[in-house]
Amino acid sequence: MLKKSKTLSLAMALALGASLSVPALAAVPGSNPVDLSSEVDLSAAAATFSVSVPTHLSVNIAADGTVTTASNAAIVNNGNGPVKISQVKVQTKNGWAIAPWGKDFSNTPTGTKEFTMRINGEGASESGNVPLAGFPTIPGGESLALTYDADAAVQSSAVNEEIAEIVVTVDWDRAALTPSIYPDPAPMHSGGSNN
Repeated sequence: MLKKSKTLSLAMALALGASLSVPALAAVPGSNPVDLSSEVDLSAAAATFSVSVPTHLSVNIAADGTVTTASNAAIVNNGNGPVKISQVKVQTKNGWAIAPWGKDFSNTPTGTKEFTMRINGEGASESGNVPLAGFPTIPGGESLALTYDADAAVQSSAVNEEIAEIVVTVDWDRAALTPSIYPDPAPMHSGGSNN
């Protein structure tokens, strides 16, 4: 009988030991919830940032005032994520000055080195800044056509020189990234949420 009692006690001890480890895996009815966790691993390829802009934008103004510009100029997003144009600026060269778009040059003295420029429907200011309304997000693998126009004061002799440089600043369009795997540049506020 003693042998049977030891076997039964050992079986009960094993059963009780097994039942005592269960609360780590599941909650007992009426007890507090149990938090369980799993690690999440991310494997993501690096995004490619590659954007091309024209190296030369030609403007030809005929003697009768007719303006001819290139019809195939574009900003090309060769990368795989959306990009945005964050600034477009016309910087003058070789003694030329920029006037606001729409200036009437009819009373400007002949030979004045002054011009106006419009890009994607947006006129450059006297400081050379071009508003960005005509520059939407460019998705990865796509392009944005560049339409441009210019006018200049009448010249007394033929001109064939660089009068300006257009500087285009490009960045990821973080708002258009879905899902966003790029760092959020906004600072974190207390409570862990972005406001």
